[in-house]
Amino acid sequence: MNERKITSSTESTRSLGKYYLVSGVPLFRFLNPADRSFVANRCRLDEYNSEELIYRAGEPCDFLYILVSGSVTLEHSAPNGDYAESRGNHHDVLRKGDYFGIVSILTDTPHRHTARARTDARILKIERGQLDNILKRIPRLSLHFSSVLARRLLHQRNTIAYRTVCLGVLPASNHNAYLEYIKDLAENLRRVTGKKICVLHINTERMQLSSNRFHCRQIDVNSVAEARNIFDRLPESYHYLIIHLPAECTDINCAILEHCDELHLPSSAGPGEHRRAVVLQKQIQDRCGNLPAQIRRRFRLHTDDYQRTQFMHRLIRNITGQQLGLALGGGAALGLAQPGILQVLEERNVMVDVVAGTSVGALMGALWCAGISAFEMRNLFSRYSSLIKTLKLIDFKVPGVSLIGGKHIRARLYEILEDRSFADVRIPLRVVACDIDTLEEVVIQRGRLVDAIMASIAIPGILPPFRRAHRRLVDGGIVNPLPINVLSREGVSKIIAVNSMPSPEEMQKAAHPADNVFKILMHSFYSMEYRIGKHSTQEADVVLNPIPPDSAWFEFYRSEEYANFGREQMLKMWPEIEQLIES
Repeated sequence: MNERKITSSTESTRSLGKYYLVSGVPLFRFLNPADRSFVANRCRLDEYNSEELIYRAGEPCDFLYILVSGSVTLEHSAPNGDYAESRGNHHDVLRKGDYFGIVSILTDTPHRHTARARTDARILKIERGQLDNILKRIPRLSLHFSSVLARRLLHQRNTIAYRTVCLGVLPASNHNAYLEYIKDLAENLRRVTGKKICVLHINTERMQLSSNRFHCRQIDVNSVAEARNIFDRLPESYHYLIIHLPAECTDINCAILEHCDELHLPSSAGPGEHRRAVVLQKQIQDRCGNLPAQIRRRFRLHTDDYQRTQFMHRLIRNITGQQLGLALGGGAALGLAQPGILQVLEERNVMVDVVAGTSVGALMGALWCAGISAFEMRNLFSRYSSLIKTLKLIDFKVPGVSLIGGKHIRARLYEILEDRSFADVRIPLRVVACDIDTLEEVVIQRGRLVDAIMASIAIPGILPPFRRAHRRLVDGGIVNPLPINVLSREGVSKIIAVNSMPSPEEMQKAAHPADNVFKILMHSFYSMEYRIGKHSTQEADVVLNPIPPDSAWFEFYRSEEYANFGREQMLKMWPEIEQLIES
């Protein structure tokens, strides 16, 4: 019994890095921690150099491959129907989160294409026998793979030379708004990819909008059997198929949605149509059991031209696997380097698609996503340029749950952000907190921004827990100090991470001894966060560590100095970041 415990503990320690990688894979995002550990302990991590061969067409398939960093090219060598398990390019490029080899390993057939590392890549590989064990333990994955296999074999049967990406659209919006959305989606996909696009109207009116950028067809489907063979009714094949369906939950619609890689439920800003979209989404979830939850997207259409353009750019980048995410970690005052990093992104006109933040990273991310520029952020923090000014934010209290009440901090945040909520941000934002009673990670993406920030910065013992519904939330750094996997789970393929946590060696060099209870608490807290964050950095494509020499977590009065240092570090890393953006 003791020997088994020791072996299990050793395996768990050895697989901790793989656990974080598995947690960041969209395929496994809905697994509980025990099942993620089970998967992590049954896969291996291999690294490939740029242009290195992974396997050749015709070779036997022994593994399921899951790409966790870099990119891979699938080279087609059989013109009579070869395809790829990716996002739909002729010479398909796979990116972080994509998996391949699934058809060959489930059907026990040789590889039908050649896989080669396009850049330096890291791949999780699950051997056939271990995959069987995983599918026996996790039936939900088995159902998902069965659905994927059916779609892949459908393409193979119809001798499509590339995989078609299917996007289902069930609009809960008014006629003109959703037709404009479908047209924008088709035209932007064509502009960005240069691939063949078709809008397929099924049991709906044909769109009365002409365009030479995409094809438009209308068919009627009268039975589930017909729905499962819709590709047979198309005179030619397409890279992207936008399937326009009536806004109702029927057996026919569910059968068609089984072919889809994504489901879009657009609605206008009106509360009535938004409620209709919510109800429709729930009905689809209940009725279409085999539909992966991560493909459902419900959103409101923008009436403002700029907002609509920005939204469409992000949507296209998501569909084509080109999303750029920014993970902002904790670190207290050391996080004041982050505005300098954000400033460079603004100057270079880099469009970030989603931001995830923990602790001070949540604060910086919320301000930036709410539309406050990096320059304005620097001005805000420069007002606390001395220790005396910084102390004005501190309302010490009689020791109980916490040393600080937090009322002054909240009041200052409210002056800046007022009642702005997640619905008001210009960039999608995810804020990480921790449920102190269950020690579960809580990703906040609804409600008021000030509330989310107060939850994420509530260091236990320093600031009181923030009550949200039935939970008591504290600093997210306890469970996820650098929220890279929050982005990975959403399918973000390109991630820049800002790790503001100092290592134990850096804390020693800073010559700021832990000579009181306050500093002892914080040193212990950040030491723990550093070790957790160290494992999560392997999921990022670029990692910045903007920690100035002789710096300390409590020096909020050095904001300008820290921001300048962050800017310098960002400029040093710019060639690598530019390469990531353009890849």
